[in-house]
Amino acid sequence: MPRLSHIGTAVLLSLGLQVAHATPSLLQSGNFAYSCSGRGNGNGYNGINLQDGFVAGQFKCKESSVAPALASKAASHYSGVSGGSSKGKAKSLAGKGAVLASSSTLSDEGNRSLTGFADHWTISVPGVDTRAALLLTVRLKVQGQLEAHGLSGSAGLGAAVFADGAHVGGRQWSIRSEIAAPDVFLAVNDTASVSLLINNDAPFWLAATLTASSGVAAMGAPGSGRASTPASGLLWDGVVELRDYWSGQVYTNWTLSTDSGVDWRLPCPCTVP
Repeated sequence: MPRLSHIGTAVLLSLGLQVAHATPSLLQSGNFAYSCSGRGNGNGYNGINLQDGFVAGQFKCKESSVAPALASKAASHYSGVSGGSSKGKAKSLAGKGAVLASSSTLSDEGNRSLTGFADHWTISVPGVDTRAALLLTVRLKVQGQLEAHGLSGSAGLGAAVFADGAHVGGRQWSIRSEIAAPDVFLAVNDTASVSLLINNDAPFWLAATLTASSGVAAMGAPGSGRASTPASGLLWDGVVELRDYWSGQVYTNWTLSTDSGVDWRLPCPCTVP
């Protein structure tokens, strides 16, 4: 049977890399953190390529990718010529992560910070044909606090799952302030479930991320925003179910092998062997 493409609840995104501003790899096992601060250009969600949301030459990024047993940290800060500023930081370790994005803008300053982890999976269902189509559903827990102030402040959190480097689904939470509501707050305590198509006994890369963003909702309008999480703002919540893609039969007697040795079938906290 030919290998089937991954599918999900969102349009697949290509993940091109830029030489000048390296992004974390979603095709290696470990933990990663990425933070970019600068003058926003108005671009919306762009997967893991955070630097694409800023004006060329007017931003700073920091990236860290480490082995599964180590903690990854990254932080960035930018001061605009008009007096506005933005900053952010991210941290990840074995199935959990924390992010912060904060900005006080006069000239579109903003921040995007991302935490995440990736591993190489192989799922095996006994008695099922090799490369048979399976539908895997996984879940992430997300906690955080959003606040926006002024004429056009904004803040957001976005959880995402990637398979073999392509975005397959997730959830987003966001707020914005305006003249009629100059101070807006939102507490996030939610989950994101994502289903993806895989093949029995066929290795694949799976990554989970949480992105915090702050800035302005309308370009050129003053405002401030902040998105923050606790230490486990992103927490792996395990596998919800595995079923046959065509018949819908649910499998319970399957095994998982990973490069890191972590059993991602179970919710974290996780221990790397």
